[in-house]
Parts: sequence; structure tokens; C-alpha cells
Amino acid sequence: MDKLPKVLIVTPTYNEIESIHALITRLVAVKNELATKYDISLLVVDDNSPDGTARAVKERAINWISVLDRPGKGGLGPAYIAGFNWGLTQDFDYLCEIDADLSHQPEQLVHLLDALDGHDLAIGTRWMPGGSVVNWPFSRQLISRIGTGYARLALKLDLKDITSGYRAFHREVLEHIDLA
Repeated sequence: MDKLPKVLIVTPTYNEIESIHALITRLVAVKNELATKYDISLLVVDDNSPDGTARAVKERAINWISVLDRPGKGGLGPAYIAGFNWGLTQDFDYLCEIDADLSHQPEQLVHLLDALDGHDLAIGTRWMPGGSVVNWPFSRQLISRIGTGYARLALKLDLKDITSGYRAFHREVLEHIDLA
């Protein structure tokens, strides 16, 4: 039997105690559903959450869930970089980003992973039929739409949602980026 592709879901957290258990519960269902296609693991990158997010994940952690503790609130970008670097050292084939606050639907992960077939990167979008934003005020939606429109024009890209943080990468893409 062929070895299943190893998938790492990187989830940065800071004070996500209210949503982290629901995210993990939903990812357990996704992992079980995709067990014949992908070997899925979760890495929670926690920035020393005062609400005990990392501790809660560690208490629930099983063999496919890991926690990377960072000493302070270093920010979203550096948290993803730390998670990607960790994943590359652990020989994951695909690395994915997902928000801990459930603004990304874990059940859609299959579509991102399947979209990687023949592509280096897959980006989830909120701004197409079937896409959505939950609990976003109109002002945040407007900022996202304007930001995407501006970036599409400036960068001459034909993407629906440049600002989306729901992405999946082949490891080779990340290996060619300076993640220092």
C-alpha cells in the first residue's frame, strides 16, 4: 500500500480557549473522514495565551496533535513561519493554514487538499459562490473586498481572495521561501 501524504494543519492561537475545543472536535471528524486519503496532524502554535489555550490543547492532545509554545505574542505571520519550519523538519508533504476561531470551515479542508493535485498552492476563498464569512461586520467585509481588489490590480493577479488565510501548500513551495 502506498504511503498516505502527510498533512500538517498549522493553527496559530492567542486566547482561543472559547473556540479551540470546537476546532479540534471538527478536525477529528475531518481526519476520520479523510483517513484513507491523507495522514492529518494538527500543530497549535500558541503565543503564551493567558487564557490557557495551550494547556487546554495539551490536556486533550493525542498522537496527531502537537503544541508549539512561543514565549510571547509574536503575531500571526511569525506563528505561521514557526509552524511551517516545524512541519518541514517533521517531513510533512502538505502544510495548511487554518484560523482557530472557526472563521475557516475545517470541513472544507478536503477541497484545499484535493486542489493541490497538480498545483503548488490552494487558496480558500470567501468571495465566490458557496463561500461565506460568519460574524463579520460589514466594515470588515468591505476592508477585505477593497484590499483584495487593490492587490489584484497592483499585482495583476486573477485571484478572488488574496487576503484569505485558508491555504494549503506543497512542502516544496515553502522550502523555496526564506522562512527565517
